[in-house]
Amino acid sequence: MDNSVKKWLVRAGSLFILFGFFIPSMAVSCSAFGMSQEQSFSMSTAASELDQGILYLVIIGIFATIILSFLIARNNQQKAFFILGEAVGLGLGIFSILVSLISLSSQIGELAQIGVDFKVKPGFFLLIFGYGLAGFGVVIDFLESPRRSAPLPYNPQPNYAPAPSPVADYAASPPMYAGSSSPRLELVSGNAPGLVPITAPDFHIGRSSQNHCVVGDTQVSRTHVRIREAQGVWFIQDQNSSSGTFVNGSQIQAQRLNDGDQIRIGQTTFRFRA
Repeated sequence: MDNSVKKWLVRAGSLFILFGFFIPSMAVSCSAFGMSQEQSFSMSTAASELDQGILYLVIIGIFATIILSFLIARNNQQKAFFILGEAVGLGLGIFSILVSLISLSSQIGELAQIGVDFKVKPGFFLLIFGYGLAGFGVVIDFLESPRRSAPLPYNPQPNYAPAPSPVADYAASPPMYAGSSSPRLELVSGNAPGLVPITAPDFHIGRSSQNHCVVGDTQVSRTHVRIREAQGVWFIQDQNSSSGTFVNGSQIQAQRLNDGDQIRIGQTTFRFRA
């Protein structure tokens, strides 16, 4: 489940919209013979009693948006599809409300000529607030979603060929970073070695035996991710994997690693120790 702040903005806004749909949004008042009468109605009332069934699209769109906000994307393309779906769900509700208001505008104009007044109720403002909040969350999610691999602060080596030996062979060779404080990966869950010392400044992890760390996980790509050191700082970069790379629960393309960060690839999770 994606528990990022932007997703909770979408969910909270959607709940405000649902609440606003069922509480009074407008009121009709009429003064006649020295008496004043007022009748309030909600969007749900308008949908069922004022022949505005199109307003049910608000409910359909909001439920679709909430469901999509809880789904976890396995790659950037899937994440873009979920964000688009959330935007369409919200847009569907806004469209139905606008169409309904246009449809009712002629009746409102006629009633206004005979002294009938219309007032806006709290439900209307709640709908506006909900759509604003949820829309803000979708926009942030779109702007922060990676659309291409971010460059790392060191010169890439496009012709790099991974070492031909599997992880077991590296244990026999002298490590480049010796000592108890040497960088390493500690297995949290999954099918991989329990403790993997990072024995090269350009360290590859994947399902293929040609990687420095071999992971027996079908959801992990052959060369899934690389960990590199630059000026004493460690970075991680996804290698266009099919299921994505996640650091502390958030999908990344490239970012700096800190001690204790949890790295998830497929169904396998490591803890990075610097």
